[in-house]
Amino acid sequence: MNQQASNNVKKYIVPHLQNIYFFVAVMSLVLIIWQDYGMNKVLNIYPETTPSVFANSDVINNGNSNASLVENEQGAQLHCETKASDAWPFCSLDLVLTEDRSAGINLEKFKYLSLELGYQTTSQDTVLVYLVNADQKIKTKHGSYIIANKSNMTTILPPSGTSHYKLPLAHFFVPSWWILQNKATGEAARPKIDNVIGLSIATGDSHQLRTVDITLKNLQFSGKWISAKSLYFLIILMWLALISVHGLINIYQQSESLKLKHLETKNLEDINSFLSIQKNEFELLAKTDALTGLYNRAGTSELLQQMKANPNSVYSLIMFDIDYFKKINDNFGHEVGDEILTTLATHLQNNMRNSDHVARWGGEEFVIFCPDTTEYNALRIANTLRKNISELPFPMAINVTCSFGVAPFFAGQENSIQDMFKAADNAMYEAKLAGRNRVRIGKH
Repeated sequence: MNQQASNNVKKYIVPHLQNIYFFVAVMSLVLIIWQDYGMNKVLNIYPETTPSVFANSDVINNGNSNASLVENEQGAQLHCETKASDAWPFCSLDLVLTEDRSAGINLEKFKYLSLELGYQTTSQDTVLVYLVNADQKIKTKHGSYIIANKSNMTTILPPSGTSHYKLPLAHFFVPSWWILQNKATGEAARPKIDNVIGLSIATGDSHQLRTVDITLKNLQFSGKWISAKSLYFLIILMWLALISVHGLINIYQQSESLKLKHLETKNLEDINSFLSIQKNEFELLAKTDALTGLYNRAGTSELLQQMKANPNSVYSLIMFDIDYFKKINDNFGHEVGDEILTTLATHLQNNMRNSDHVARWGGEEFVIFCPDTTEYNALRIANTLRKNISELPFPMAINVTCSFGVAPFFAGQENSIQDMFKAADNAMYEAKLAGRNRVRIGKH
């Protein structure tokens, strides 16, 4: 995860995770309720789409039954008189849904066939409902292929009068006569309703000769835009995705927290090692120099930690000491030397910027940490300070000068603190070799 993506996660996702869980929970509940009480998909066939309707009978098999059709405001009325013959006696009401055998209706996404039928008979019988699927390529037991319309059937036992039927499409099956006629096995013998071109409502299995009147008043297919199984699967996937993202965010945050703690520990160890201060000693040492009132080495620890931890730090270090300070002590005594140190410290406190961090580094050596300051701006500050020091009225009218070394802080490097001090110290040494009372820039 890059830095920008990490910041976006922390800013937009983490603070709102609780709201996201609540939103997903509400959405899941709404979808489940909507699936139960709404999300309905309806395909009206009769009388809305006015398909072609025909009456048929066993005459197609050389039978003798009579079938006639009348269409009026009551619906499509089939009148059937079954008669004895060598053929199985039947009549049917046939609906042609499309003349294009490649453009039938895919009913796989529907759940029910709803019928409103009027029924009268002189002898109780069943009614057979067929869905005709077009042009099925059937593999026979001999390994050859034939093309045949597949019949899918279900049976109802209607009472006299008008009744409503809601027939589950999952209950349709391929009748045995079709399987035998087409020598179908395996997958070919299973129901298929992905290209339905026709529908038949036929008299049933009774052997008795009878008169039957069947009136089709309404026919439609219904279902859900998304099945319950598919919806629950999507909801589970949505929750799994949310939980997985939350888990990854937690893992990432813990990883970042461990990295940060490790970095803080390492920075503290590096600084303590550099300052040669043991942990128990660091807690006891005062942060200011007793003589000058400036920070001492311990007083710079927190600043150094901040510099080390911030990858965008821009600091420059000014390091300087008093030229020939040992001779001053030898010629005028340590009390005069101390007065020179305190005078110099007072000048630094009164004239350096508020943001600068001034410290007595030891003996006659001083350091100034300059935040948000390039090495060239630090060079200008050091030159101004050098000139001002040379003009200060020191005790005994002693002419005091200082030699300066300047070095930048390169954040992110392995030994950035040590390198900065080493560069400044080398630059200060070069200033002394060049004649003192000078400023030099150190190189890492």
